[in-house]
Amino acid sequence: MLSLASQNLELVQHVMVDGGYTGNDFADQVKLILNAKTTVAKRNELHTFTVLPQ
Repeated sequence: MLSLASQNLELVQHVMVDGGYTGNDFADQVKLILNAKTTVAKRNELHTFTVLPQ
């Protein structure tokens, strides 16, 4: 998708993605195609723990 739209994305400098796009392969391709930095967005949900009765 980035390759097909690269002419329309020439000004993009930073790409934020969700956790499904982690890994160097994806970030390397974004750098190669768009010359942009990739950042994985952190979840805002707080995980809560509850003590369960025995």
